[in-house]
Amino acid sequence: VAAKRDAEASVADLTAKRAAAERAAAELATRTKAEAKAQADMIAAQGRKAGDDEIAAAKKEVARLAEERKRAESELADRRKAVAQQQAESTRLATTAAQARDAAAREDARRTQLADARAKEEQELARIQAQKVAAQSQADAAAKAAALAQQKQVAAEAQAKQVTADAQAKQAAADARAKQLAVEEAQAKQVTADAQAKQAAADARAKQLAEAEAKAQAKQVQAQVAQTQTRSMQPVATKPGKINNVTFKGNDAAGVVEIVVAGDANVALGEVSASQVELVVDNAELAQKLERTLDVSRFGSPVKKVSSFRDRRTHNRVRLVAELASPAIPTVVRDKGIVRWRFAANDTGKRTAARTQNTAPAVGGFGAASTPVTQQSVSQVPPAGQQGARGRRVYHGATVDLHFKDAPIHDLLRILSDTGNVSIVVPDTIDAKVTLDLKRVPWDQALDIILESHGLWYRRSGNIYRIDSRKILDAEDEAEAARRAAAVAAEMPRPEVVTLNYASADELRQKLEGMLSPKGRIEVDGRTNALIINDVGANREQIARLALQLDTQTPQITIEARIVEARSTFVRQFGIQWGGRALAGAAGGNATGLVFPSSIGVVGGNSDAQTNANGITALPSDFAINLPAATGTGEGGAIGLSLGSVGGNFNINLRLSALEDTGTVRIISAPKITVLNNKGALIRQGVSIPISVVSAAGTQTQFVQADLKLEVTPYVSQRDCAIAMSLDVTKNEPDFVNVGARGDPTILRKEAKTTMLVNDGETTVLGGIYTRNTGLAYKKVPFFGDLPVIGWFFKNRRENDDRTEILVFITPKITNKAYLRCAQ
Repeated sequence: VAAKRDAEASVADLTAKRAAAERAAAELATRTKAEAKAQADMIAAQGRKAGDDEIAAAKKEVARLAEERKRAESELADRRKAVAQQQAESTRLATTAAQARDAAAREDARRTQLADARAKEEQELARIQAQKVAAQSQADAAAKAAALAQQKQVAAEAQAKQVTADAQAKQAAADARAKQLAVEEAQAKQVTADAQAKQAAADARAKQLAEAEAKAQAKQVQAQVAQTQTRSMQPVATKPGKINNVTFKGNDAAGVVEIVVAGDANVALGEVSASQVELVVDNAELAQKLERTLDVSRFGSPVKKVSSFRDRRTHNRVRLVAELASPAIPTVVRDKGIVRWRFAANDTGKRTAARTQNTAPAVGGFGAASTPVTQQSVSQVPPAGQQGARGRRVYHGATVDLHFKDAPIHDLLRILSDTGNVSIVVPDTIDAKVTLDLKRVPWDQALDIILESHGLWYRRSGNIYRIDSRKILDAEDEAEAARRAAAVAAEMPRPEVVTLNYASADELRQKLEGMLSPKGRIEVDGRTNALIINDVGANREQIARLALQLDTQTPQITIEARIVEARSTFVRQFGIQWGGRALAGAAGGNATGLVFPSSIGVVGGNSDAQTNANGITALPSDFAINLPAATGTGEGGAIGLSLGSVGGNFNINLRLSALEDTGTVRIISAPKITVLNNKGALIRQGVSIPISVVSAAGTQTQFVQADLKLEVTPYVSQRDCAIAMSLDVTKNEPDFVNVGARGDPTILRKEAKTTMLVNDGETTVLGGIYTRNTGLAYKKVPFFGDLPVIGWFFKNRRENDDRTEILVFITPKITNKAYLRCAQ
């Protein structure tokens, strides 16, 4: 009751102080307006080129407003003292609640002691009952001594009844005491709840006062900025700057808009929303060619478009608007004449935890009360540099500048909580001084640096950071692990049946046995293809969930290969045969008239037994030039001409032959097979050719395979249904044209072996071979065959062009794609 009265008095006092703070804020706002009006008057006076008297009067007015600001600061300090007193009151209430909890704990201890005493009494009663049973047995054994035994038995029964009555009385007293303790415990809990409610109300009041104080500080900062601007004003206006270029650079993680500015120009962020961000450049000019919109979506950065234009309503003002394709954090950095407008990707899925609350920060012993969280939802975040295989930690917080010497760590954490819009809880046992100089550092990185330098770390739950010593946090982790281990050790395993539809229960059991606790085991029911998981609750649910995730349809793939062979042949040949016979002698009637030679004969020297062209006469005629084309039955063509005299003294034979052979062959072989994912498959068709092998042991017959074969092992990606295949395509066939010494045919081999990735249903070229054999040959008589035109009577021409092309196509298709995860 006394605590309740104190809390009500504190609330009334806080209400009065809050009203006083609101009046002070109103007065400060009035003074700020007056100061702004004075500044406007001063600027107007300077614009009209007023005399020194007006400027001096304006400066006096500014000095007077500065004095008023100092008085407002003193009043604000008084308000802060009041807030500190209220915080002390909140601490006292928290102490009262802790004392109430201690009293409840003591009552629990007393109740435990009474329970122990009751247990001892029950043990004593059991011992007495055992004695009673022993006495009864002794009485039965001494039945012969009836008189003496009856007296002893009566005495023993009386004593046992007396002891039983005493024990029952003690038990009734213990039950009454336990009920009384339960009532006292309920009363203590009620007192604790009332104290907590009072503390929550006091914390809410403190929060309201803190918000009023923050508003007053913001107004004070605005007044300081206005005063600084008034002091820094010069009577003569500066020359406007000029924007010479606007470019964009970016990648998947960030984008940067570089603005080249010459001269004095003021750069500030304008309106910011989820879809666009604005940058305002005052006292600057923009060339007409730079009034444009850049489409930068191809860079893949968070920025989609960047527009730059002049503000028609405000003189010498340029606006740049960036349209966002995804959430981003904009920052502006000015380095000499270049302004870099950076957009960092704000990927909340990669952060440690999502911000789910929008409560005021709570730092140390001041600020709003933190929301209670359960132990299971809290995780200790590892420090930067300890991220394991993932490398360095990436920080996404807003950048801050921190320049302090011997600053209390509570104040620094308060600044970081305001910057990051998070709640930070610090115990009273942590008290340190921090000296640091950080420039443009993300606030979360600054938090890590400050905590690491003092052997501290934090646990995060939502947007609440609880800071404590590393040793304490490690001890809590160990205690939590021990508690869970004890819970698992105390829990009895229970069975659960998981029926599998596609996976093999025997194979899946081998993979899941490593997840069992020491008490657990997995059995297989072969008849129903089911797993019987007998384990504690957490492990049992986890193993069952994983088993159901693995029990999916195995992808089934139909793979078709096409081996396309194309051959084309071309042969063209021209040939000539000619010769003659000339006789000069008495037999022909044209003797030479000489003794020697009395006769002369000229005849061709190339005999051709296959040609019957003797001219008009029946005498044989041989060719002087015998260069025919390969003509014969079914090949080419030839024409002959024979000229001769009546007497047969002169005979000329001429034979022209020509050959052209053109052929085209196309062969398509298409083996096709269906196989399960990650399983090998083979389809083959062909003949076995016997080959005789001669060795020292004699002649043996071996069989050589000449077949068409497709061997494949596919693997389906569950992400995009792409199919990776290990392929071996072979087409071997016998060649009975080119045979060995014993008449055995040779083997024409065509093979392709590779590994490739193909999308479902697409056709791709596995490989191919292209060959071309061209030739041009002349058979001729030396010298005469090289003569123009006439040389064709002394030579044979043969031209050939043989082409062979082999292409291997592969087409995989998933037959049960609708049931796979990648199709959904």
